[in-house]
Amino acid sequence: MHYLYNSDVRLSGESLRIDPVSETWAWSEMVPPDTYEFHGRAYPLPLPEFADKTSIATKLRNEWAPMLKEIYGGYSEDWDGNNMVGELTDEAQAALEQLGAAILEETYDPEDEDED
Repeated sequence: MHYLYNSDVRLSGESLRIDPVSETWAWSEMVPPDTYEFHGRAYPLPLPEFADKTSIATKLRNEWAPMLKEIYGGYSEDWDGNNMVGELTDEAQAALEQLGAAILEETYDPEDEDED
């Protein structure tokens, strides 16, 4: 998901954390990956510094809900001998990437960029 770290977009230090294990999402700080993220059991999507969380939350409950459903439905996990490891189907991975792009598109406004 390299597109999420586009150098043209200033990030806020926050993320939208998608948790397909519990089929939930939540706001989170962008910190080094925890065990869930490291093993593919949670997926953080970075937010631009001027993200409108109210608008994003509304869209997650409405027009973006099918993408979340695809992510949750395309998630599976297996024991690798040491840890539970999560995996997304190709369709779920595409939905996750589409959601990440939608968040950036929804909140990124070049007019808000400081002129250097």
